[in-house]
Amino acid sequence: MSYLLIKSLHICAIILWIAGMVLQAATLQFSVERRLLESLRRWDRRVTAPAMLVAWITGLFLANLGDWFGNGWLMIKLTFVICLAALHGLLAGRLRRRLESGVANNPPLLSVTLAGLFGLTASIVVLVVVKPF
Repeated sequence: MSYLLIKSLHICAIILWIAGMVLQAATLQFSVERRLLESLRRWDRRVTAPAMLVAWITGLFLANLGDWFGNGWLMIKLTFVICLAALHGLLAGRLRRRLESGVANNPPLLSVTLAGLFGLTASIVVLVVVKPF
């Protein structure tokens, strides 16, 4: 497969992954009906989580292809991507618990989730484009 095709797949997977996380974070902040939460959980299982996996696989392939392992910017980017993956796990867990309990008991940290998500994503984009070190 060509580099540009894999890179395109990587970018598409990232868009789906981040969009799914934004949807989860925004939906969990509000008290919504159960049917919407169930749909969101199905979307997470069928689209968001697989997109995260594709983003990881294609990203590691691209980093290997570009011989970027050992570069400082990539190590920082991978740290941020691990944080995004952990945040996805937290959001998916919160969604599951909300569906199980039926109670909108949101921890205070949930209110800053969207800001953190956008901050991490923007930082990753800057690191990839600028490659500062």
